[in-house]
Amino acid sequence: MAGADATLQGFFGTNPFRWFYLQLPPGYIEKVPGTCATVQRVSTQYLHAQEAISKLSKPRFQIVVRDPLPDVAAQAATAIINWLCTVDFASDAQFTSPPTTPRQFPNFVTNVRPGLDAALKPPIPSVMVEFQSWNLGVI
Repeated sequence: MAGADATLQGFFGTNPFRWFYLQLPPGYIEKVPGTCATVQRVSTQYLHAQEAISKLSKPRFQIVVRDPLPDVAAQAATAIINWLCTVDFASDAQFTSPPTTPRQFPNFVTNVRPGLDAALKPPIPSVMVEFQSWNLGVI
């Protein structure tokens, strides 16, 4: 869904959309200039009904945006936060044909923190966005 957002495409490209699961490919920053991000699920809180675990859960994710220019990393992180306000991970209404307006199960941004990715040489400015969402198995 993020790859279909025009604003995020402006930061992360289209082919490829420079979001990666868990870590960057080795040497990626040096080979491919521009903004990129890694996404990982940090934890999942499962909700319980009376007899069993509910299908509704609250996963927590961490997105780390990296760019050689700290201002660009911050702008891309802000674009991600704005995008999170428009999507609903507890409904598949956005994927039906025709798409319908999703119910508004909110995503909660729990932390935004600038930093440096010291594992890269030279260290690259980064912004970490952590969020928690409601999920019915779509994620």
